[in-house]
Amino acid sequence: MKNSVKAFVIATVMGVSGSAFAAQTMDNNSAIEITAEPVKTEVMFDDLPELVKQGFQNSDYAETTVNKIFKVEDEGMVSYEFYLGADNEVITLSEQGELEE
Repeated sequence: MKNSVKAFVIATVMGVSGSAFAAQTMDNNSAIEITAEPVKTEVMFDDLPELVKQGFQNSDYAETTVNKIFKVEDEGMVSYEFYLGADNEVITLSEQGELEE
């Protein structure tokens, strides 16, 4: 009798645990959403595409000290972040050299 009670308890616990695990696994699989983080690569001004160089040189920021520039690739889009001046103000230019808001 004791053995049959143990077997019943073990089977019940395993059955409940297994069901809860399966339900949790299904919930996790249905909720998976993969989003890639933007990739930032530091670049030198001379290595920028001509349109980006011209866009910066024709902007109101042309006389501001450029501290760093990053090429940002995000979901197939490319832009360039310029870190400027003493306060490291960030402006972003598109691949076409247009200032982004």
